[in-house]
Amino acid sequence: SCMACGVLEAARQVHDAGKTTEAPTPKPMAAVMQKSLYSPPEVLSVSLKRFERVGDTSEKIATPVAFLPTLDLAPYVMPPAAGPAPRTVYRLVSVVNHHGASLARGHFTADAVEAGTAGKGPWWNFSDAEVVPAGAANFAEAYMFTYVRDGDDEAELRQRVRSGSGRGAYC
Repeated sequence: SCMACGVLEAARQVHDAGKTTEAPTPKPMAAVMQKSLYSPPEVLSVSLKRFERVGDTSEKIATPVAFLPTLDLAPYVMPPAAGPAPRTVYRLVSVVNHHGASLARGHFTADAVEAGTAGKGPWWNFSDAEVVPAGAANFAEAYMFTYVRDGDDEAELRQRVRSGSGRGAYC
């Protein structure tokens, strides 16, 4: 299971679902569960559930989503037993968008920040036929977000991810 997904989906969840206490007179109860990361990943990929099954078809969930250019996972990371606290601040480096009404009909595009700019450089929009300056990331129909841990060497990280040796949480 992907612990990072659980943290970002709902760091705190209330479960009641008809559970009862074991007291002589059963009463509904609520429990709070908190999920924590043991070690924050170098790359954090967050995929949103944008489609739901309706009968024999899928429909797009068009709820607007606002994501920040930086995330700090410190409240969700367990403190280390010894040594310095891990870096927990992430910067957004790419967004995948789905344009269209359903999974069967639509078009995927991506916006990504220029590599080597520590997340501050120009954004580019990638589509089937062209790559054009984007000005900023497009969140209107966001489907997937990729964050990179702040302070990591981008060139080294790209090489490790390509070789499969990077530590990431892919949701």
